[in-house]
Amino acid sequence: MCDHAHLSKLFDSKIVYCKDKSALKRLDEIRRKAAELLASDRRFEKADKAYSDAKKLLAEVYLTQSVSKARSCAGAAITFIENAVMLYNGQYFRKGTKRTLDELKQLGLPFDMEARILAVIQAETVEKIRAELTEVFVLTNGYLQVPKKKERPSAQNLRGTYEEMYSNWKNKMAEASGRDDVYSSFMNLLSLQYIFHKKILSVAIGGNPLPLGGGRKPCKLLQKTLFCATIYTERKPLGVITLKALFVL
Repeated sequence: MCDHAHLSKLFDSKIVYCKDKSALKRLDEIRRKAAELLASDRRFEKADKAYSDAKKLLAEVYLTQSVSKARSCAGAAITFIENAVMLYNGQYFRKGTKRTLDELKQLGLPFDMEARILAVIQAETVEKIRAELTEVFVLTNGYLQVPKKKERPSAQNLRGTYEEMYSNWKNKMAEASGRDDVYSSFMNLLSLQYIFHKKILSVAIGGNPLPLGGGRKPCKLLQKTLFCATIYTERKPLGVITLKALFVL
């Protein structure tokens, strides 16, 4: 239910005649559930699903060398984005496809959605289609983010983080460096960064040192590492692997 925002037929259609009165009751129940969904936080899940489908089509645009396919995939991506934006706002399209841009404009978006969509439609080359569609994603991606309530840091929700960090930096990275193995170095740190990313999304990492529990002292190193923005490896001319970490503090 509500997998897209074209719900006018469901909500606004007037029933002229219905022999089976139980069908009207079922319709009223469906309308009620759909209205409740659009008014609840569940609409964000629907919007995210539509936006995820749009991203898949963005990949198709970048993979193809055909202008016709790039244009058709871009058009489909735009349709999913339009649905995502509408659902995110708990609204649905009431006036059909030809009034889509007008209805989007009524949402008071912080960017000119119409101009960006028209730029994609009017692009004449694959490269231009990619560039203009990417701009649409850049603008909508931040807009469609849903603020999530994060947990306060605790020994429970940070359990295992320090151990995994120590294992990667002290053991796996040292072993990979000894073998001059750039690939393993990169993959080890990629796995480690994924763990940090999950923690940042779920735990409110603030400006104070984080308690590790068990009577240990707060660990500033753990706090900095959890704010790791990018970790990467670099091979020097002598073949020695060095590690660099960029922190957002």
